Amino acid sequence: MAKKTAAADVEIPEPLNTPEFREAWADWTRHRREIKHALTPTTAQRQLKRLAKEGAESALLRLERSMDNGWQGLWFPDDPDRLVPMGDGGQAPSSDIADRARRLRQERNG
Repeated sequence: MAKKTAAADVEIPEPLNTPEFREAWADWTRHRREIKHALTPTTAQRQLKRLAKEGAESALLRLERSMDNGWQGLWFPDDPDRLVPMGDGGQAPSSDIADRARRLRQERNG
């Protein structure tokens, strides 16, 4: 039987490969296991790829915000199709977030 790869073992991209980010990533993967929503290696790779586009500092803040709020997912404010972060109890987005999402959609569509 092949050994399973854990999300915590996925290679961290170079822009994020700092001691601070590695610690936050370990915390994030532990948080996900604790809330019974462990990351799959594929999801971990996709999250790391998206976080790498932002750089280490922004990625750290995003991970910390998600953990501080007990969310099971990462929320990206530039994603207008996902206004409510997962794990927040399904509350409606604030008008500021909805306005920002509308503006982003308009910018994308010209």
